[in-house]
Amino acid sequence: MLPPEVRGQASALGTADIVVGLPSYDNAGTIGAVLDAVRAGLQKHFDGARAVLVCSDGGSTDETRAEIDGVDWDAPRILARHEGPPEERVAVPYHGVPGRGAAHRTILEVAHLLGARACVLVGADCQSITPEWIDRLLRPILEDDHDYVAPLYQRHRYEGTLTSGLVSPLVGALYGRRIRQPLAGEAGLSGRLVAHLCGKEGWESDLVRHGITLWGLATAVTERFSVCEAWLGPYVVDARGRRTELGATLSHVMDSVFALQAQTAEAWGAVRGSQPVPVVGRGLPLGLWSVELNVTGMIRAFRLGLKDLLPVWEQILAPDTLADVLALGFTTDEGHGFPHALWARVVYDFAVGYRARVLYRQHLLRSLVPLYLGRTAAFIGETASGGAREAEAWIEAGCRAFEREKAYLLARWP
Repeated sequence: MLPPEVRGQASALGTADIVVGLPSYDNAGTIGAVLDAVRAGLQKHFDGARAVLVCSDGGSTDETRAEIDGVDWDAPRILARHEGPPEERVAVPYHGVPGRGAAHRTILEVAHLLGARACVLVGADCQSITPEWIDRLLRPILEDDHDYVAPLYQRHRYEGTLTSGLVSPLVGALYGRRIRQPLAGEAGLSGRLVAHLCGKEGWESDLVRHGITLWGLATAVTERFSVCEAWLGPYVVDARGRRTELGATLSHVMDSVFALQAQTAEAWGAVRGSQPVPVVGRGLPLGLWSVELNVTGMIRAFRLGLKDLLPVWEQILAPDTLADVLALGFTTDEGHGFPHALWARVVYDFAVGYRARVLYRQHLLRSLVPLYLGRTAAFIGETASGGAREAEAWIEAGCRAFEREKAYLLARWP
């Protein structure tokens, strides 16, 4: 439900063609440039459309609100405030906004109340946004009748491996649509989809509060809305306020993914294979610039997990899968690998264990970290001597393995 003061502001505006939503939290250093890019994009590509800006702030302690008030833009604006969960205010989540689910709900409900034809969500900490992003996220909705526009970013081949090596392959195999950035904060939504989401139950659930982006995308895919992707370009954020500890990030992300998987089993059980969605814009290759990587440390963490987490993994992994994982510990660093099919079975076993509550869920999720590091080390080791094409082929092979091993998941699903 919209707070009365926000509902009053929205009602006074009447209607809008486009709603621009910015969840924020301590983004004084970046939000001004983001708003400038949004304004320029609307003026260049959608001049004449009635746009309303909705900023939902999670209790910033810096000058974020002053930056919003001071932006040189004559479009109507609504400045709302949402409360993030206490634990997210102590340790800000990987996406940078405590209570992002509440922020998105406020933005979508305002868009629904205003009868907007489209709503675009952008991150207040994004440093690489350009006016063209607004065009690419909105035009497929306003002109091509799509309902959900997911972004595509140009990133380094070894950046975002939690998404490319785990979340995207799993989501694609479950729901049958290949979405490469299912966790992204930027997105475009049609008025039809906004109305549908606002009418759904479950907004107070942990899944929606902590995994709003994934939930919205999965709803669009499973309930027959038209989904596409749009190339935006390089993706750079101000990560100073974000949680970067891998265990916490992986736990947060996979808690939402596995919860969604458990909640939507009827929707994905009959899905076989996957299909790409339409793509807007010219594709960009994975980046090959030099980055510092500690592959030896990843392998060491994996082997430490083999030593210390065996009693935990015995409760999660099927015996044959566990045996195959243990066998990986007998190779040299140079010969380290992690086969695609084995990785898919490992993830599926964790999904089953999460569903069945074989142990405390946060312990289960944390114990996935060494396995993820072992898999990532294999990715780097097997593609480092190649280029973007080899890295993309390796990622694609991983995705197809998740699809082939789905029968394994179905056989074990409780």
